[in-house]
Amino acid sequence: MIFFYLLQPIYFYLDMDIAILKEVTSLKPYQYPEKLEEVASNANAAICVTRPATKEISIRSLQDHIEVLLKHDSKENVKELKK
Repeated sequence: MIFFYLLQPIYFYLDMDIAILKEVTSLKPYQYPEKLEEVASNANAAICVTRPATKEISIRSLQDHIEVLLKHDSKENVKELKK
């Protein structure tokens, strides 16, 4: 019998985004890709303090969410976000 595990989505809240972005700005994982794992562990530790029921965020999920946050910061989206 084969079991398929459905992955539950992770919902990112404002306090989680702030913790993630603080780690990104301090460790600069896009300049030093080997630091992405450290960003994930530090962000997970910070998130566990504010939201203890939240499951651990994987490196891949974190990387995808960072890209989404950075896209929202681009100049093209600033006008869109102001609407």
